Amino acid sequence: MIISYIKTILRFFSKNKANYLINLLGLSIGLTIFLIIGLYVSFEFSYDRFHKNHANTYRMICNLYDEGNRVLLMQFSRTPVPMAPAVEQEIPEIRNFVRTAPIGGDVAIYKDRKFYIDNVTIADTSFFNVFSFGLKKGNPAEVLKNPFSAVVTEKMANRLFGDADPIGKAFSYGGKMYMVTGVAQPLPAYSSIYFDFVVSDPARIQNSMNDWYNDYSFTSYLVLHDGADGKVVEDKINSYLKKRFGPDVRATFSLQPMKDIHLRSSHLKWEGGGDLRSLYFLIVLGLFILITAWVNYINLSLTKSMEKGRELGLRKIFGASRTDLVTQFMLEAALFNVASCVLAVIVALLLLSRLNAAFNLNLTFWNVFSSQLWFTLLLFLVGGMLICSLYPALLFSAIKPIEIFKKKISRSTSKVSMKQVFLVVQFAVCTFLLLGAATVFLQLRYLMNKEPGIELDHILLVTNPTRQSTDDAVIQRGQSFMKEVAGYAGVNGVTLSNYPGEGYFSEFELALQQRKNDIRLVKFAYIDDKFVDVYKLKIIAGQNIVNRTSIGGTAIAPVAGDSVRTENGVVEDDAVLLNEEAVKLFGFAKPENAIGNFLVGYRNKNLRIAGVLKNYHQESAKMKVSPVVFKMHPYSPHKYFSVRVSGKDPRSVVPLIRQKYESLFPEHPYGDMLLKDLYNQQYATEKHFQLIFGSLTIVAITLASLGLLSVLSNSIRKRLKEFAVHKVFGANGKQLSWLILKDLVRAIVVGVVIAEIIGFVTMRGWLKNYESRISLGIWFYITPFIVIFSVLAAVTGRVVLKATSKNPTSLLRDE
Repeated sequence: MIISYIKTILRFFSKNKANYLINLLGLSIGLTIFLIIGLYVSFEFSYDRFHKNHANTYRMICNLYDEGNRVLLMQFSRTPVPMAPAVEQEIPEIRNFVRTAPIGGDVAIYKDRKFYIDNVTIADTSFFNVFSFGLKKGNPAEVLKNPFSAVVTEKMANRLFGDADPIGKAFSYGGKMYMVTGVAQPLPAYSSIYFDFVVSDPARIQNSMNDWYNDYSFTSYLVLHDGADGKVVEDKINSYLKKRFGPDVRATFSLQPMKDIHLRSSHLKWEGGGDLRSLYFLIVLGLFILITAWVNYINLSLTKSMEKGRELGLRKIFGASRTDLVTQFMLEAALFNVASCVLAVIVALLLLSRLNAAFNLNLTFWNVFSSQLWFTLLLFLVGGMLICSLYPALLFSAIKPIEIFKKKISRSTSKVSMKQVFLVVQFAVCTFLLLGAATVFLQLRYLMNKEPGIELDHILLVTNPTRQSTDDAVIQRGQSFMKEVAGYAGVNGVTLSNYPGEGYFSEFELALQQRKNDIRLVKFAYIDDKFVDVYKLKIIAGQNIVNRTSIGGTAIAPVAGDSVRTENGVVEDDAVLLNEEAVKLFGFAKPENAIGNFLVGYRNKNLRIAGVLKNYHQESAKMKVSPVVFKMHPYSPHKYFSVRVSGKDPRSVVPLIRQKYESLFPEHPYGDMLLKDLYNQQYATEKHFQLIFGSLTIVAITLASLGLLSVLSNSIRKRLKEFAVHKVFGANGKQLSWLILKDLVRAIVVGVVIAEIIGFVTMRGWLKNYESRISLGIWFYITPFIVIFSVLAAVTGRVVLKATSKNPTSLLRDE
């Protein structure tokens, strides 16, 4: 019986190749999109689950409140250095712990080889016991036991040491010598912890072992015993803190499961990672595309129903049961879905490398969750078979043979209404994706074209080799580099300051000296006296702050009050600038009123407000401008010098700058980039969303167009004689066209309107994530109609024109 069904399906396929190929292509495209999205979702959810102890491992999160413990000021994944060992001793449910802290980027040097390395981590000796990073060489329990030991990744070992065995080799990094005691295997792409080196530095940890208040540079991970409840441990930690420091302690600590770090950390300060909401949104989009493909399949199957109708009628007359007919439909759907799945897997495999390159991903069919992915694919395969077969099967198997031969099936009310429902669904999905793509595109263009309030063009960023150095000789070389480069033709200034796009290095709780109990949280930007001029910022009140050694190159002696006013600005060790937001935060009605006041709370110093800067977007324009204090810093934490260049090409002076750089810093590799490129990297997520929405919109419209063309062609073919009669009685081309298209147009209008309502609510909610955003004007409602009906005209125009131009005599003669 099964063989007979297969022969019947193949015979029908040979007679209707075009229809079946459209069906196969549409279903394959939908499954390909869904499979690729499934791979990405599986990849994102697999983060950190490769660790053997991931189910029992938690990261400590600090929740900082105001003085009254009423308002949560911020949350971050940093803890005091003594926190983890203290709670381990106090709470029996804690089995182990590890603390990690990043070291600022610096140059690794081995013999004549030198590389700038960013990803270096200080860690406790338990690092490789807590985390399951494989070691190609070395004992996990021993590799970080001795001071200044280092475990390097295999890739970094090859860069530094070539083919030689790295074990026992010593190299320099950040002015310290480390010895290689282990080589780590390549890190999984789905790890939230990434490093080139892991080093031990017990002195760095020991120096802060009694500091519970100032040094929050370490992240602490706790490993609990099997069966221990994280919430119970969390309560015990906070009870311990209250017992030790009193009930008014302003910080509480919560435990974040290891598996949640990548996707559930967007609320934390200084965190990146994935976005769970975007992930769910992608899942919904993938389902929309898949549903569109399934609906397309059902629509095309119903369109070809009359050609199968006579065969089904004969089968029923000769004794075929309803179960037999349902089985035939399901077998056909199964063959189509399996063929589409195979084709989808092949296409996805071919596309993966390009997608990985375009989105900076590392997707593979064989990641840690591959079994779950394939199970999900199988589940949707079975679901697709049922969805694509049950409705047509139950519909046609229930019709009496006499109705089939009388062709009454073509006038079945339920069938017509279901076709319209399917068209409504298809074009609602197309319209929703179109609205999403348009909104993301316009919002991204708005953000990138919005004036940030700071001059970004013609700024060249040059790697800063003096970063965080306390060596006076190194700092002096940095000053010499800036002074000499500033004198080059074509250079209008050099600054070593918080550059736009870098974010802020710290936040402090400050108060006005006259209102010490009114504490406010502000961000700090560390600058020098050239910052305002190089970035063309506007001082709207007071004066700029000037280094003591920056006036004529001569040091200015301290004076009473430790400040002096010059024609260039205020020279003062603890003078600061505020932006307009900070002025508002501290309660000043006008910027001028802030000048001369003192702020308290910064490392036991009083900060004198010397000037006020006009607001600008230090971070991206999608965020609200933060209250910021601008202060001089003795040791620069910044990664780049900012060089303002005149002329059209900012890179025109690179040869001169590079020559000077290499003469002053021969041990450091030169590097540069344009500030505007770095600043626009903040919009990478929006660019990805734009590409995703645009691609899915094209796919959805293509699927809908294929289905629409097939449905329309078959509908016209059935109604040619009807059109001929209308033409004989005087109907013109426009009237015939409306007769053909009216049901389609009505269904499409309903789909577009439904999608516009849903899209408006969804897109308005998405735009609320941005401080600066576009408004959804009349274009939001008009654009979908223009695009969808343009596509309708393009797809149906030739078919309708051909049908309405036929000679009615030739059509009626065949009757």
